[in-house]
Amino acid sequence: MIHRPSPFALDKATGNHTNVSTFMKQKIILGLIFCQLLYSCSQDTTQSEEKAQTKAAPAAKKPLSIPYSEIKDLSGFKPTGDNWQEVGGVKANYTEKHHIEIQEGTGIIVNTNDQEKNKHLLTDWEHGDLELDIEFLIPKGSNSGLYFMGRYEIQLLDSWGVKKMKYSDCGSVYQRWDTSRPKGQEGYEGTPANVNASKAPGLWQHFNILFRAPRFDENGNKIANAKFERVIHNGTLIHENVEVTGPTRAARFGDEKPTGPLLIQGDHGPVAFRNIRYKKYHQQELKLTDLTYDYYEGEFRKVPHFDTLTPVKSAKAEGFYPQKHTNSKNYFAIDYQGTVEVPVTGDYIFHIKADEGAMFYIDDSLVVDNNGPHGYRTRSGSIKLTKGSHSLRLGFMQYKWVMGLSVKVEGPGIPLQYFYSEKIDDHNIPPHPMVINPENEPRMQRGFMEVNGNKHTHVIAVGHPENLHYAIDLQDASILHVWRGDFADVAGMWHSRGHSQLMATAGPGVALGNTPDLAQYEGDDWPSASQIEYKAYQLNENRQPVFEYMLEGKVITDHLMPADQKLTRMLSAPGLDDLWVRIAAGTNIEPISEGVYRIDGNYYIECSSSDIKQMSEGDLQQLMIPVSPKAEYSLIW
Repeated sequence: MIHRPSPFALDKATGNHTNVSTFMKQKIILGLIFCQLLYSCSQDTTQSEEKAQTKAAPAAKKPLSIPYSEIKDLSGFKPTGDNWQEVGGVKANYTEKHHIEIQEGTGIIVNTNDQEKNKHLLTDWEHGDLELDIEFLIPKGSNSGLYFMGRYEIQLLDSWGVKKMKYSDCGSVYQRWDTSRPKGQEGYEGTPANVNASKAPGLWQHFNILFRAPRFDENGNKIANAKFERVIHNGTLIHENVEVTGPTRAARFGDEKPTGPLLIQGDHGPVAFRNIRYKKYHQQELKLTDLTYDYYEGEFRKVPHFDTLTPVKSAKAEGFYPQKHTNSKNYFAIDYQGTVEVPVTGDYIFHIKADEGAMFYIDDSLVVDNNGPHGYRTRSGSIKLTKGSHSLRLGFMQYKWVMGLSVKVEGPGIPLQYFYSEKIDDHNIPPHPMVINPENEPRMQRGFMEVNGNKHTHVIAVGHPENLHYAIDLQDASILHVWRGDFADVAGMWHSRGHSQLMATAGPGVALGNTPDLAQYEGDDWPSASQIEYKAYQLNENRQPVFEYMLEGKVITDHLMPADQKLTRMLSAPGLDDLWVRIAAGTNIEPISEGVYRIDGNYYIECSSSDIKQMSEGDLQQLMIPVSPKAEYSLIW
């Protein structure tokens, strides 16, 4: 039996363990709760014991993560040309080539591209491995690029509506170039984005890119190529583990080295950037040594107080793999103990995913409380660690049925990664998408859908062969989501008996509102509850659904039709007075050109109605037009 001093102390009221340093405080708390119970006869004893349980570090309201560094203005770059400016706002007409308008202020870096000699931007720092999170705006027909280490380019281009992506399209890894190759064959390699996630020109777009620098041995010889481990464009994964054998065309540097500056191309057209954030990573990692485990059997409902128990077996462990350390699927617990070697002093965040329960300690301090029993869930905690050796302890318990444990860590210069564990498959989460697509005619799919954190239960999604799709809530006629590309992922409706019950969009798009689009409106605040009643839908001559709603005994018809990269909505409500449709809602509605509005930088509304009304409710801005007897507007993204 392997025995070490325990960080646990037994809480006899609950059978749970607590940190020794807080044990006396918790005895006092328990005593106060007991006194309170004497005066509260209505309280159930079991409920009282639950309230008396040991309290660990509070769960974070949002996922913990090492914060990004930021580039807020041009001071984060080396001196450059006058084509680069700091501004407070940028607009572009999506129909006019290279059109861009700027507004005074700060927070946005823009290349106006109006100088005879445009220059690039280079950071005043160099990087190796890098995570870049950045927003950009490309006007119609414009072009730019992000050169990692000044050598390896992710292309920026107006690729809106492109059906077959090439190396030169937005998000693609640009090709290499060799003038010594035969004419017409100078360009080679290059990797197109596997999905076109581009938005319309003049809208703000987003990249999250994880780049790994090339590796060199002690003699300076390259032993591994540069790699784009992950490129996410507007929330869609477009690259994964794409290697680049050398600098791409028009790179700042023709050689390869361990580090280099980030370069933003400035000589191919106007472009704007904001919210430039990054994390620089080093080739260091936490190491785990002398890991052992003690294995216990019993019907544990919590991670037990191990030092009061006798293990069934004890052995060395190569990692946190409970499935390898037991032959049973139910009723056991494992006490892992070891030493973690920390490469650099700083704050470290550990993420523990478990079914059914886990408690994680470093130097006898509780870092993560993910105690059971429960299904798969993740809990996180942070701790400041000094360079050197620290004791580690992880208690895991399995009651019955599904079992799993994984540990992730991130820290200063260390990207989020599995820590002596591996990815575990949550049986409630589909391992693969189950995508359905329309073929020669529109396709309708009923189901539940989650939008902006709200679950909608009366949803119909409509997919079109033109690859423009939408989902609508039939309870209140609100358009929930619009997207392009693949239609619907229904794996959540079928996998594991449809545990999540959710269908999801299968292509890139825009999530819209969560409140009614149709209402009788007399100038006050927009109604928060639906006034209409869904009746049915009919298929028109193009097999597109025309929805019918009832209000005051009158019929409202609602038809959405794709054409010219727009989704046009046509409403009719003869005989109904004061019926309006809210065509947009957001915190920033900007007129772009006559009848065209940009909503929060995410999508456009195009409407020719002369009766359009713009109003505000607190921070919320809204656009509305009357329906009686009919109304029409288009969404563009």
